Amino acid sequence: MIDFTQYLASRLANRGIGQRNRFVHLSLLLLTLCGFTGCNVGPKYLRPVVPAPPAFKELGTQQADDGSTWKTAQPQDGALRGKWWEIYQESELDALEDKLNVSNQNIAQSYDNFMAARAQVQQARSNYYPTVSAGASYARNRSSQSQGAASSLSSANPNSNVFNLPFDVSWEPDLWGRVRNTVHQFSRAAQVSAADLENVKLTEQANLAVFYFQLRGQDAL
Repeated sequence: MIDFTQYLASRLANRGIGQRNRFVHLSLLLLTLCGFTGCNVGPKYLRPVVPAPPAFKELGTQQADDGSTWKTAQPQDGALRGKWWEIYQESELDALEDKLNVSNQNIAQSYDNFMAARAQVQQARSNYYPTVSAGASYARNRSSQSQGAASSLSSANPNSNVFNLPFDVSWEPDLWGRVRNTVHQFSRAAQVSAADLENVKLTEQANLAVFYFQLRGQDAL
């Protein structure tokens, strides 16, 4: 007969060992997850907070020394400008501006830079997915036969076709955030390139309008 006290003590000891093993496994799992989180490339960007003054002295209407007054400008940088030169109702200027948008080399260069920045974003995003590469090949061979063997193998086809279609699949999981951070980097660069393109277009369009009216002013004189 087994003593009941010894049996109960052994069961409690085994239960304590099992709980301790589960605790060790859970601790190892938490440490592994913390290690993956700590290996993320670069900290998350936080926009700095800049304190703004409660008011500016230029908010009210100001008067210059010559008696003229001026007020604070109200820029609308986010508004779509479109064909703003049409407000002057100059058909010749409209035609020149249309030619400028497609023929100006500065605008064309800025547009190419913007398209290259977009291509970099698409290339960086492609690393999220598996890469499949394949290369098909075809070869046709013809074997030569001697005259003696030609009579015995006259029914055999001397031509042979060889088809080859190898392919390769590769994929790297983004465990450390390298691909994600690269996509963010190129996306910000594409936004900057888009802003540069719009600035160049507006600058060239404004210069053309200024030169046009200067020329018309000289013609009037």
